[in-house]
Amino acid sequence: MWFWTSLALLLPLDPSMEGASPLIDRPAVITNPQWAEKPIAPLMSLADTYGIESGRYVVECENPASRAVIGCEATLVGEQSISSGDPHIETRVGYATGGLWLTPAQFDGLAIWSLVSFEVRFATVDGQRTVQVSDIVCVRCLTQEYGEEASPEVVRKNQADFPLEAARIGERSGYAVLRCRANGTAPVTECSVWLERPFGLGFGREALKAAQENRLEPLMGASGLVRFVVPFEAE
Repeated sequence: MWFWTSLALLLPLDPSMEGASPLIDRPAVITNPQWAEKPIAPLMSLADTYGIESGRYVVECENPASRAVIGCEATLVGEQSISSGDPHIETRVGYATGGLWLTPAQFDGLAIWSLVSFEVRFATVDGQRTVQVSDIVCVRCLTQEYGEEASPEVVRKNQADFPLEAARIGERSGYAVLRCRANGTAPVTECSVWLERPFGLGFGREALKAAQENRLEPLMGASGLVRFVVPFEAE
């Protein structure tokens, strides 16, 4: 029991190391996504092309563990003034914000998926168009979901099966990062796999399966949105 509790938040020494994933006793280092470069230039070009005089838009995008944001959707907030009268400006703003501008969310140096949001403001002052882009807001990340913070927890009981794929190639250890909803002593629900190491050997699948079958439990009394590491060691 003590063994799994003490290992629940342990992480790899070096993500580039081959073979079994060594573990060390320290808390996770988690960073939220942020701008590498704000998309000012394409938005200014959009404003000039379609005559956008003013407007405020909230944009939501996926950041799939890479610098590229995809699936950006813009929503107009408040009033706007568009000289061209183009009815598709929201769609065009979404398209204009897609590209290689984000540093992705990271879990101990390893990139993970996130859903992000930011605000775009168009304005015209003395005949000069301007564009402002806000900082990134993490809408759904490992540590947060629509404003709700996810607390770190430990695994009180771990009966996940060691994945056959890993065993076949001689892998002796690994881990998966899960985020779930806990309700005191009840089984965790709404679990999702946010990271597995080594990747592609079934650690995430087996951790999620064990959580769904109530073979994993966070520390007694955990409630709300929680994140935890599920460690694996071959027998």
